[in-house]
Amino acid sequence: MAATEDFINKLSPNFLISPDKTYATLNVPIEKSENDDREYRLIKLANELEILLIHDPNTDKSSAAMDVKIGQIHDPPNLQGLSHFCEHLLFMGSEKYPKDNEYTELVMNIWKDPWTDKELNAVDSDDNWKKYQLERSLSNQNHPFSQFGIGNIESLKEIPLKAGLDVREELIKHHKKYYSANLMKLVVLGREPLDQLNNWVVEQFSGVKNKSIPNLISIKPVKNAHNLEITFPFPDQTPLYETKPSRYISHLIGHEGEGSILSLLKKKVLIQFTKVLISQCTKFRLILPTKVKTIASIDFRFLEKGSPSGYTSGLSAYMQYPYPRELILSTPHLIRKYDAKLITEGLNFLNWNTCILTLSSKLLSGFNKKEKWFDTEYKFEPINPKFLQELQDLTLNPELKITGPNEFIPSNFEVKKIENVKPLERPFLIKDTKLSRLWYKKDDRFWVPKVEAHFLLNTPLANVTPLHSVMTGLYIDLVIDAFSDFAYDAGMAGLTYYLYDQGNGIGVSVTGYNDKAILFLDKIIQKMKNFIIGPERFLKIKEELKRTLQNRLLDSPYELAMCNTSYIINQKIWSFQERLDVLDEINYQDVQEFYPKLFKQMFFEGLVHGNIDKLEAINMIEIIENILESKELSSSQLIDNRSLLLKEGKYAYFKEVKDEKEINSAIDYYIQIGDIMDKNLRAKLSLIGQIADEPCYNQLRTQEQLDRVTGSMGFRIIIQSEKDTIYLENRIEEFFNKLQ
Repeated sequence: MAATEDFINKLSPNFLISPDKTYATLNVPIEKSENDDREYRLIKLANELEILLIHDPNTDKSSAAMDVKIGQIHDPPNLQGLSHFCEHLLFMGSEKYPKDNEYTELVMNIWKDPWTDKELNAVDSDDNWKKYQLERSLSNQNHPFSQFGIGNIESLKEIPLKAGLDVREELIKHHKKYYSANLMKLVVLGREPLDQLNNWVVEQFSGVKNKSIPNLISIKPVKNAHNLEITFPFPDQTPLYETKPSRYISHLIGHEGEGSILSLLKKKVLIQFTKVLISQCTKFRLILPTKVKTIASIDFRFLEKGSPSGYTSGLSAYMQYPYPRELILSTPHLIRKYDAKLITEGLNFLNWNTCILTLSSKLLSGFNKKEKWFDTEYKFEPINPKFLQELQDLTLNPELKITGPNEFIPSNFEVKKIENVKPLERPFLIKDTKLSRLWYKKDDRFWVPKVEAHFLLNTPLANVTPLHSVMTGLYIDLVIDAFSDFAYDAGMAGLTYYLYDQGNGIGVSVTGYNDKAILFLDKIIQKMKNFIIGPERFLKIKEELKRTLQNRLLDSPYELAMCNTSYIINQKIWSFQERLDVLDEINYQDVQEFYPKLFKQMFFEGLVHGNIDKLEAINMIEIIENILESKELSSSQLIDNRSLLLKEGKYAYFKEVKDEKEINSAIDYYIQIGDIMDKNLRAKLSLIGQIADEPCYNQLRTQEQLDRVTGSMGFRIIIQSEKDTIYLENRIEEFFNKLQ
């Protein structure tokens, strides 16, 4: 009873207590998007566990997500990674592992997990992980941020053993101490009525115990890349949820349009891209880029549904923040007030006296230190005094300026809704000529002012040889690079585009608010047709492509195994090495002369879906036809990329990895099933995939994949391990025998 009285006393006035005093309900409306047809209810159980209930009558999947505000900052110094280890063990129930030695087997198998020891060597080759852990290791050693949160055999076995600790006992103590109802946030989504969901969670979660828990350097990278990272400590922004000053600051710094920092540095060939981002632990933050007030409001107004599991997982994490409960859905998205003073105060934290400069490049040498956990080689060097003095005497560069009005911000949000219409199951053909084919489907389900338009500019010339393939790729990368100023404004206004190598041509996609989508597509195609290549930017993009291809040769074994399988079963895919072999001989004049030939003969194919009518959809593909002025391809030139049909039998292909330090092996066990157009077979394969999913993970600590390539489909299992490939192959075949 005392616990119930204490629970009642802690409640805010916005909560209404249930008659039996087992829970309380938020009795003010929860602010939600105009586009959101779901019903919400927020309750708090007597044990202080907070739960958000979501009724979605149209969902075909239910989902529940629990967030517990416990992590690596709660790890004991001599058991670093304990919280992470505990998280994994939570999924392994004693009823599922009844044998005497199964717990020991479980502990050994856990290290195969990609986050822990058996796969830690794969993590070792990830430069981002290495930089992140180095930043942590070099931070204040009295702050838990400095700890090794992932954990490995050394931190969770060898060190505690030397200290006389029983890891199992410490694990149980850790769970008993910290897994408390008042630190938990639960989100449950289902098609059941709110009252039914309410009854279920009260019954199932009221018994959870409430324990009332009070709530930067030069680096030698593995891969060939050149990076400069500037880290400024920044105050916690959670209390400033109404104004979000850091969003304005990061918008200004991270802007990519004309007059921006990135635009200026790219003109000087000093930079390829910038990132302004947040790295957070409790009460310590850096900066995150996002949209400013107007665009944030538009995006929230027309917020679309995501997957149930992603939605509940994200909301359970947001619920850990001290936002007003009725604003829990809207606060992550909206900026409610503008406060210039707070923005100025935030800018003052970007101080050269308190920042960390981190350089990462293969060109650096003289490393004299190693980080404890990943053996990352690094060194400290004083910053050049001349450079520091220059920082004190900065003057405004005339090329830097505040961006002007954004022409892509939508103003027409009219939704062309048709009442009482049965949604079509598939798009239909509205244009079919020797030059183009267009598929179209009017949005008849979501009713938002958005469109998705995907086009393939089909030309066999793009991939005839490795040389053609590389020149096509360089052209695409150069256009994307040159278009970044313009595309950034469109992106800020909710319009995105993708330009990509499709193998048998160039893919162009435009997605977002339909109001300015046609205008945006027109500008993209104009840029593609009339592009002038700058020699300096060409060298930079070529250098970047070379590093990318060289780094791909150092991918983890499982990634390389999958790539090599693709080379075998597809008719025409050029390997990383084949493309590297021809790259050096290409100059900017070669690409300038080559790319117009791509447009000489083409076949255009498109799919348009969304808040757009048939004539507007046809207008989009005609914009492409009219600007590029291509001639028709003959029918013999329209043969798509094909997959090879394997003869019955078993084939083995072995390849050594190029990274001499790589100790892992990998196997891609691929079974070709048949024709992808066979609906019956496709359905059976999907069913087999669902049946095999859980036992595959339990037995092999990996997941199966259904594989679909042009013309055929298959079933594959990919494993990476320190074990040799023969052993892994035998394990997979043993799994198949047990599955039958």
